Amino acid sequence: MKKFLITFFLFFFTISTVQASEFCAGFKAGYAVGYKQKKNTNINPIPPICPVKPIKSFGDPPSDYEFGYTLGYQKGMTAW
Repeated sequence: MKKFLITFFLFFFTISTVQASEFCAGFKAGYAVGYKQKKNTNINPIPPICPVKPIKSFGDPPSDYEFGYTLGYQKGMTAW
């Protein structure tokens, strides 16, 4: 039973990591662009930890990368 639970959690973790990787890559890229535009600099910032991927609504982009990029850009524009 322990082997089954460990296998289940590892499988679930692997799937969630793969799905989140595109979102997080887009978030980091969008944050960098938004931050550089807001601060008027060419220095790449250290992006914050990628947030949990929110549920998409009707007007959101279909790809996870674009969705993450949009959220990261907004977050970068509001960075202090």
